[in-house]
Amino acid sequence: MTKPAFNKPLFALLWSAGFVGELSTLWINIPLDILAEVADSAPLSPLAIKLAGLVQSVVFLTIATWVGVKLSPKVSLSAPFSAAVVNRSVHLRQSIQPQLIPAVLGGFIGFGLTLIWFAILKPFLPSEFLSAGSQMTVPFMVRLLKGGIAEEIVLRWGLMTFLLWAFWRFLQGRKGRPRVEYSVISILISAIVFGLLHLPASAMLSPQVTPALVLYIVVGNALFGSVAGYLYWRIGLESAIFAHMLFHAVLTIVQSLAPSLST
Repeated sequence: MTKPAFNKPLFALLWSAGFVGELSTLWINIPLDILAEVADSAPLSPLAIKLAGLVQSVVFLTIATWVGVKLSPKVSLSAPFSAAVVNRSVHLRQSIQPQLIPAVLGGFIGFGLTLIWFAILKPFLPSEFLSAGSQMTVPFMVRLLKGGIAEEIVLRWGLMTFLLWAFWRFLQGRKGRPRVEYSVISILISAIVFGLLHLPASAMLSPQVTPALVLYIVVGNALFGSVAGYLYWRIGLESAIFAHMLFHAVLTIVQSLAPSLST
């Protein structure tokens, strides 16, 4: 039996979408005191610092996109709308419509869980972190493109797919569809990694990296990451992407009405 060919058009589409998200980070306004702290350890200009981060992110994006395209068919994961686009399907509406309502529900559920977690942990968070977070504003389009698209391609399409494939390949012996427990574990691990990846930026906002701060960042992001992972598993990658974008849209609106929620 011949192996299915690598879907280059799907890779190109998803990589391009993710690259736009990564490129948008150049428009983030990093506070001068944070830039000065970074410059002390690495004598680079603000643009050079951003470009170095961009190069690193694009490397991870490229690997994750390749992994998702290569392995997702083996473990019954998919990006239905993107696949329909590259295949020039006449059923584009049918490929996206079933993903919309779950995405809306997931976006609001994820936001609600994150908001509750913030309310619980806020009294224990360093005041410097809270004040710095209110000063560092991330442009709305960066939240949508970097958070909504690039992060989902890297964490769900790439990492979660790889984890599920590894469980299916080495523990299940490539027999049948991946077991539910392996899917759940893959969702949780990728969600925790999603939370851990937010720690460095958060640590830059506070001279004190307290256990409460670590718990807030990791668990808070993992809560939404679990929702996104479930959507990717049960519905499709685009559902996770739309939910993530909706999460940031709702967060931006709420923060404009209540600046105390800026972290």
